[in-house]
Formats: sequence, C-alpha cells, structure tokens
Amino acid sequence: GIAGHAVELSEGAIIENCVNSATITSGQNRAEGTGGIIGKDFSSGSVSLEIKDCLNEGVVTATKNVGGIVGCTKAIISGCVNNGSVCGSTNVGGIAGLLIDGRISKSVNYGGLTVSAKGLGGIAGTAVGVIETSANKGIINENTKGTGGIVGYANYFVRTAAIVNYQSVKSTGTSIGVGGLFGYIKDT
Repeated sequence: GIAGHAVELSEGAIIENCVNSATITSGQNRAEGTGGIIGKDFSSGSVSLEIKDCLNEGVVTATKNVGGIVGCTKAIISGCVNNGSVCGSTNVGGIAGLLIDGRISKSVNYGGLTVSAKGLGGIAGTAVGVIETSANKGIINENTKGTGGIVGYANYFVRTAAIVNYQSVKSTGTSIGVGGLFGYIKDT
C-alpha cells in the first residue's frame, strides 16, 4: 500500500487523497496488518491518524487483519472507497480488517471479500469503535464464524448509525453468526 506501519505519530497526522492500484500480498503469517493504503496504524494516546478520501483499486491478500483501506487501525477514516478484492483468514473487511477504538464514516466498499476462518465484514472484519454513514456493495464469500454485511465480529461497544448493506450474506451451512449487518456480537 501507501505505507506499511504508522507509529509514534504527531498530532494532526493525515493520509489524504491517496490511490493504490497495486496488488498487495503479505505471505507472513505474523503480519499485524495489511491494507491497500496502510498496513497497521497504532497511534498512541489521544493522537489519531486520519485517513481521508483515499481509494484502493488493488487486490489485498494476507492472513490476518486485512482491509481494503487499512489492515489494523485506531484511525479516523472518512470518505474512503475500496474497489479491490480483499482476501484472508481472520479479520477481513472492505475498509478495515480490525478497527480498535477508531471511526469509519462516509466510506463504501465495492470489492469482493473472502475469509476462511473468522471475522468478515463489508466495512470491518472485527470492530470496536464507531461506524456511520457507510455502505457495503461488495460480494461476501464466507466460510467462517462471524460474517456480516457491515461488521463480522462486533464488540458490544461498537456504535453504528446510517449503515447499509446492499449485498446478500449467505451461509455455507457450517458458519456460526451470519447477518445482514452484524455476524456476531460479543460482550467482551
């Protein structure tokens, strides 16, 4: 993507108007995040990275925490679009693979999504944070635990508003927790 990891950021760090058209592949099983724009963002304290108006056109493939825009993040994401396919085994999302206390707004996923183990969502594979005014229009291919049109695995602290899933979410028959918006909501 545009950046591998973002750590120790200063106040007001912004990634804006970026486009990725390349194929991103991480063959490392221990990779902490793989995304079309940024792999992993772990800002510290009250500092949050902002990812604004970015576009991913490339295919993104990795094992865990895989997203069309960002793999693993605490960022504030707005106005982003994913058109690329996103594939992985755990925490796969059209915008973010793993959202931890971050925010996604005004973002859309059009890319097809595939996961083999758990946590597949049109916007976020696994989420604790805020998702608002966002939509999934990508096809979801699942064989997993926790598959949702918006969020696969959601902690009960997740907050949502004005979210829409336009695609069918179909179970292979072996799946646990499949839903139009949320696949699996857990309390911790």
